[in-house]
Amino acid sequence: MRFKKLILAPALLAMGIGALVGCGGSAPEAEFTIWTFSNEMSKLVRKYYSGHNVNVVLKQQGVTQVQTDFEAYRKAGKTLPDILCLEAAVVADYRDKEDNDNPLMPLEEIADLSDMYSYTKEVVTTPDNHLIGLSWQATPGGFFYRSDIAEKIGITTVEQMESTYLNSWENFMNLAALCKTNKLMVLSSITDPIKAFLSERNKPWVTGNILNMESSMFGGGTEVYNCFDVVRALQQNNYTKGTSERDSSYWNDMRSNNVLGFFMSSWGLNFDLMPHATTTAGKWKMCKAPTNYFKGGTWLAVPKGAPHAEAAKEFIKYVTTDKEFLKQRCIETGDFMNSLTVMNQLKDMDLSKSEFGVFLGGQTDHIKKLYEVAQLINGNLISPADAIIDGAFQSACADFAMAGYTGAGTEPYTPAQIEEARSSYKSNFIVQVKKSYSNLIPSD
Repeated sequence: MRFKKLILAPALLAMGIGALVGCGGSAPEAEFTIWTFSNEMSKLVRKYYSGHNVNVVLKQQGVTQVQTDFEAYRKAGKTLPDILCLEAAVVADYRDKEDNDNPLMPLEEIADLSDMYSYTKEVVTTPDNHLIGLSWQATPGGFFYRSDIAEKIGITTVEQMESTYLNSWENFMNLAALCKTNKLMVLSSITDPIKAFLSERNKPWVTGNILNMESSMFGGGTEVYNCFDVVRALQQNNYTKGTSERDSSYWNDMRSNNVLGFFMSSWGLNFDLMPHATTTAGKWKMCKAPTNYFKGGTWLAVPKGAPHAEAAKEFIKYVTTDKEFLKQRCIETGDFMNSLTVMNQLKDMDLSKSEFGVFLGGQTDHIKKLYEVAQLINGNLISPADAIIDGAFQSACADFAMAGYTGAGTEPYTPAQIEEARSSYKSNFIVQVKKSYSNLIPSD
C-alpha cells in the first residue's frame, strides 16, 4: 500500500474530536477511529504518521471515560472505535480476562515484539498468553530540579545531587531540611513522592483477594523512611508549598524561584514540565530518585469487532515497533521509547542540543539515567484496581500527614499519638477501598 500525506480538520479538534483526512487528490486508502485521553495522540498521528494515506478520527476524553464509553457502546451494540488508548490501570483491567471474555484483540502477531521492555508486555499479557495492548513508550521516573536553585544551597552538579541527597529517602529529607534553612521548598506538593514509593512495594495492591498493606507504604515496620512518615515529615516541617498535584499552583511552582524540584516520569518532561516552565527553561536538570520507579503509560488496544481493525493494527505496528519512528520521537521530544535497541543507541548520544536537552541546560546523560532506571521496572506491581486504590492511598497519606498540623514547623504529636493516627488512617484507607472492592481482605 502506498501512503500519502494527511491534513488536519481543526474545527473538529476544537470540539474534542479530530479528523485527519487523506489529501493529494485521492481518496484515503484506509481509515480508523481512535479514542484517547490526551492531546498527545493527535500530535503523534499528525506529525509521525503523516505519510500514510488514511482517514483518522480522534475522540479525546478523560482517562476513565474511554473505558466507560467503550463498555457502554459494547452493551448498546454501537459501532466501536478501532483503537483505544488505555492508561496502565485501565488496560490491566482487561489483562486477567480469558479469550472468550476479553473484548480486546490479541496483538502479539503484528510484529516481532522481543525488543520491547518486558514490563510493558507483562501489563497486558492475558491468562491465554496473548497481548491485548502495545505501547510505544516506557515510563521510568526521576527527580527534575532547578539547577540555579540547587546552586544556592551548594549543589553544583547532577552527580553531587544524586550521590549526596537523592540516593536514599533519609538523604532526601536532609535535602528538604537544607532547603528550609535557606528559605526554599524541596517540593511543591507533599504527595509528589508517592509516585516513587509505589515502586518500592514487593507486591501489587491486590493479590487474589488480599489487599497488600506493605510497611514501605504505611510504616509501622522496620522502614523508618516509609511513604506515610516521609510525607508526614514534609508537611509537619513545612518542607513544601502545600499545593495539590496538577493544580494551577503546582504548575506555577515550575516557574517560581523557591521550589527545588518535582518527581516525574519520563513523559512528564515533555508533557508537563516544558509547557509549564517556559520562563525557567535551561535551568533544569534531572537525576535519579531514591527509588527506581515508573508511573503511567499509554497502551493501544483494538476492540474485537472494530470496523477497521487491520488499518488500526498497521498504525499500532508502526508507532510501537518502527525503530526510525521511535528514534525520531525520542530525539525530538525526550519521550522514553519502548525499544531496548533504540534506547541503547540513544543513551550515549549527545542530545544536549535537542529541545529537551537545551531545556535541561545542556545535560548529556538524562536519557542514560532513565535507561538505567528502566532496566529495573517491575510491571507486576500494576493491578486493575490501581486507579481506585492509588487514589485512596494518596488521600489517606495526605490526611495522616495533616493530622495535628499547627503550622509551627515541628512535629506536634508524641510517638504514641503518631501511631494512633497511623492506625486510624490505615483503617480509613481500607474502608475506602472496600467501597469498590468489598471482597478484599487486608494483609495485616
